[in-house]
Amino acid sequence: MAPRIIALLTLSLSLTACSKTAAQKFEALADEACACKDKACIEAVKQRVDELKKTEEKPSDADRPAVEAAAKRMQQCVMTIEMGG
Repeated sequence: MAPRIIALLTLSLSLTACSKTAAQKFEALADEACACKDKACIEAVKQRVDELKKTEEKPSDADRPAVEAAAKRMQQCVMTIEMGG
């Protein structure tokens, strides 16, 4: 399960928007993932990530650090829930 999550987040990172607003959307999704207490919540956040990546383009060089930080934070939170913590 963990490799699937990492792949999803990596793909999401590469397809997330270039605008500041999109970076903020991704940060908000990371906040949501980190607030999750169970796998059902994580799955709902993953669906929202999928929806976001369908509508957004790759991040610009300026926005990439914020998007990468949000993706890393989200990955850590998702892993905690997936591993039963």
